[in-house]
Amino acid sequence: MVDIDHLKDVFVKSSLLLSLPTLALVLSACGPAKLELPAEPVARAATCGVVAAAGARQGGTGAVDEALPIDFQGRVLHYALLAAVQDGRYSQDAAAAVAQQMPVLQPEVTKGQWQELAASCDTAFPKAAKIEPVELPADSLKTQVGCYQLGSFLWTALQSQSDDYAKDLGKYRELRVTMDPKIGAGFARDGIRSDEAIKSFRKKAMAEMIELGSPIPVMNACTDRYLSNDAA
Repeated sequence: MVDIDHLKDVFVKSSLLLSLPTLALVLSACGPAKLELPAEPVARAATCGVVAAAGARQGGTGAVDEALPIDFQGRVLHYALLAAVQDGRYSQDAAAAVAQQMPVLQPEVTKGQWQELAASCDTAFPKAAKIEPVELPADSLKTQVGCYQLGSFLWTALQSQSDDYAKDLGKYRELRVTMDPKIGAGFARDGIRSDEAIKSFRKKAMAEMIELGSPIPVMNACTDRYLSNDAA
């Protein structure tokens, strides 16, 4: 069984869950200030997450007191996830650091000329700009674990935010139930038995999924493959 308890620590203990639905456009009375993308990795990723959420609001994706559509939530979360990929492994601590910085930076970013940062964010995080349908790698234990981990992450991060997410999150939960025995058998088959070995494998698999593209299109590809009627 794949342990996902650490996902709760990343998001429940951060204020990201409270901030994402209400990231609003706050304009300075004396005119917005010109902004630059921070050089520091955590602040840079958090700033781009704020810019993505503000852009979604400006584009008319719901009132500021409503949750963003799940595709846009995924795009915002992707910045924290991308910043958490270090040396080919996913770092929960890095993701939490970005998540905690988003609400801290949000007021200053959104009262400045945040729109001008969008292109810089695309340059700094080209994988976050990739929002088209995703093609998964060939089926393997690593791909199975990656889909499981990313789905678990999104379910934990978003399950308390909006009833509008129920259909998608229900698929992610179903995926976990379906994949659990297959993944357990795969670990046993490949001799991956120690807690440390499983943890290391899980981090690498998660990193691979994160870098494929925006999380929701990636999970759409995962559920299409592993929840289809003829899935092996």
